[in-house]
Amino acid sequence: MQGRSVSDVVGELEAITRDERWDDLAAVVDDRFFAYLLQDPEALRRALEAVPERWLRAHPRYLLARSLVRGARQPLGLVDDRELALFREWVQSQPNPATRDRLGLLTAALRHLVTAGRVEDASDTASRIFATIDDATDSAGFHDVLAPVLLRAGTAKLLAGDVSTAIASYAEAKRWAQMRPGHPFERVAARHLALGYAVAGNYAKADRELQRDASAEVDERFGHEAAAYVRGLIAIGRLNRRDAEIRVSEASGVDATSELSWMRVHLRARHALYWGDRDLMVHEVEDYLLTDRGQTRPGSMAGDQLRADLSDLYQALGNLPAAEHVLETRGMSSAHRSVLTSRSRLHLLKGERERALAHLAEAKQLTGGRVHFLASWRVLQVSAGQFMGDPVDVESLRALASSMEHTHAFDALVEGTPEVRDGVARHLRFNPASLPDVYAAPPPRATLTPRESEVLGALREHTSIKAVAAALHVSPNTAKTHLRALYRKLGASGREQALRIASSRFE
Repeated sequence: MQGRSVSDVVGELEAITRDERWDDLAAVVDDRFFAYLLQDPEALRRALEAVPERWLRAHPRYLLARSLVRGARQPLGLVDDRELALFREWVQSQPNPATRDRLGLLTAALRHLVTAGRVEDASDTASRIFATIDDATDSAGFHDVLAPVLLRAGTAKLLAGDVSTAIASYAEAKRWAQMRPGHPFERVAARHLALGYAVAGNYAKADRELQRDASAEVDERFGHEAAAYVRGLIAIGRLNRRDAEIRVSEASGVDATSELSWMRVHLRARHALYWGDRDLMVHEVEDYLLTDRGQTRPGSMAGDQLRADLSDLYQALGNLPAAEHVLETRGMSSAHRSVLTSRSRLHLLKGERERALAHLAEAKQLTGGRVHFLASWRVLQVSAGQFMGDPVDVESLRALASSMEHTHAFDALVEGTPEVRDGVARHLRFNPASLPDVYAAPPPRATLTPRESEVLGALREHTSIKAVAAALHVSPNTAKTHLRALYRKLGASGREQALRIASSRFE
């Protein structure tokens, strides 16, 4: 593989085809199919199209190879169902099917599931792919096959919201491509690995991965779309307005027909949130969610990310009821990072500081408090604590600055109060050039009227509605009305939470 140029590929395939050496072509396909698919798909297609149909049907592995080459010329890359059925029947007839053939069946199923928007089923199939690789007793063709297979599996995990597993799969794909120096899939895997890091909010690692992007000879259709999205995410995460405008424009111009095409809308939404026309972008996101339901089902990465973007836009516009309505969409993942951020911020903007902190505690439990606890969550946590009356200590500000320096996630500053933002900025070695003012300040801490204080006192002394009503000299129904108004003002959902909030604010 090392040092082979496109002309070498074309010459070898043309010579084999001219001499009708189909067994030699089979050996080439077994050894370098996916490498050639990137280097010169047309030469590979011409060679496989020249093979007699009878020979292909007698050797179904190469029938599937021809179907894959044909599919590569189509947006979704699907293979012919009839030819896939013949290949499946052949594999199942083998007493000990080769692992590469079993992976071929799983990967073909994965393509169909992703295209149909069945991300949970696709994620399960990706897990079966990982298990098949781990349990393999043979490794024939792995140096060529595993990189694209792991890339597909990683993308299935990404679309299901399992970003950590996606990153691990992309990294493994890159490692396998590197085992044969010069394999063009190394560049494709590197670009997807950068995408995984960018989606996880580590823009520094994403950028470093792109910088390592070798100038290998490769068709730009492969990996170019992912690289365009990564550059846009990095520019926005670093709050580099000028670069973001260029990168978002470039990403919007990509001929995006893959399962990642929704990221164009995500990029435009983040750009509009910070610097653009938020009203117009709300319409665009709403329309996209309506017209691409298969790809944007609640619970998928695309669906949850775009709904979080939409809620953020509504929050920036001050339409908190609409923002809340979006986040109440049935089926959304409670563990999606952007959803957790949006929900926590919404509670803070509504003055529900304790509920905001509860959501952030859920986020901390999700990550175990490790470094994957996002910078945006840390900023919201410190800001919510400040509104609860906690002092903003220097160590917290230093920790925030350190996290941002490490990841270049400077967009997390947007979540902070002016005091938090200024405090973190003092500890940053690199300050973003443009810090947008996106969200209104949360309402001031509630003060209780004399009657509300009386209701609170009765609530402290009594646990039943009947006893509270007697203490206030009102009917139970009137007592319920007073309590609902008090809970709403405190941002509490019940007696115990109301007493905790009142204790922290008014005593």
